[in-house]
Amino acid sequence: MNMTHKPETNNLTPNKLTFVLAVALYFIALCISPPVSGQIFDFTFDKVVGQEGSYSFDCGAGGAGGFSCFGPGDDTKFIQGGTISIDGQNYLHQIVIDTSSGFSQETFLLHGKIGVQCGGLSCMTDGSPSQNPTGVAMKQIIDQTSGTETFYDEYLKDQLDNKARTLQHIISGSIDATFSNDVRSQSLTAVPTEAIPVTNQLTITDPDIPTSDIGPGPGLDFDMATDSQNGHSTGSNYFYDELNNRFEYVAF
Repeated sequence: MNMTHKPETNNLTPNKLTFVLAVALYFIALCISPPVSGQIFDFTFDKVVGQEGSYSFDCGAGGAGGFSCFGPGDDTKFIQGGTISIDGQNYLHQIVIDTSSGFSQETFLLHGKIGVQCGGLSCMTDGSPSQNPTGVAMKQIIDQTSGTETFYDEYLKDQLDNKARTLQHIISGSIDATFSNDVRSQSLTAVPTEAIPVTNQLTITDPDIPTSDIGPGPGLDFDMATDSQNGHSTGSNYFYDELNNRFEYVAF
């Protein structure tokens, strides 16, 4: 597929990413909190209402006085709160928005699940990090439009204990393609017992392409749910082994 519009490289340079990650590690608490089950996070790409005073950084696009964490003229928006309370649990809340590339990311990190053993920015290199995906809720989007062409990519993990959804939608010329792997109904730590089908659809809107003799629409339309003779999805065949701190694949 020849797309005339390609996603641009975003402005999150290595220096920016180092800064964002370092500040995140600095503010993560060392306390141990019990896991939260069933909490569904609402991603607004803004501060949690009523807790605006808990945010240590608010800079970049829309920041106070136009101040940028990344230098004059940079339009990256960066917001971070060290201790945000939701239903009695404490989280680090972080938002990064790069308007020039259509990149947005909002993250909640549960204190005690994602933590470090040291203080200061040196934790990036000489700390002992503790990483557990059941302590993370996140939504990340790349949304780019040029004329009639669109590229949309989304990762959504809106529950701590469950898996995520990946979604991609592309419109380019006469092509409209959608892919989605939504496994949010499955536990992240339980061994899966069944595969969840993916959505994989392609629509051709070119009127010069002959109509298919097996159904409505152009002959090159494709839907994996109905047009794949031996389709087999393995996008849900994994789980996180908390005891050994690793992901495992299950074949069935």
